[in-house]
Amino acid sequence: MENEIEKLEVKISYLEKQNEDLSDMIYSLEEDLKREKKRVDFLERKIGDLIEELSPDRPSRKPPHY
Repeated sequence: MENEIEKLEVKISYLEKQNEDLSDMIYSLEEDLKREKKRVDFLERKIGDLIEELSPDRPSRKPPHY
């Protein structure tokens, strides 16, 4: 009986460690995802600006309210 309890405690210990590791990984991935979303947003704005700039029917300047 004692041996079985000890085995269960060891298993629980491993599972707790694995759970912590997975939680840390998820947090890290979330931070990476936030950073990449910011990069994508920036690039989308830049591409939009370039398309607008290269458009043949584009006025020479943006109106002052922009």
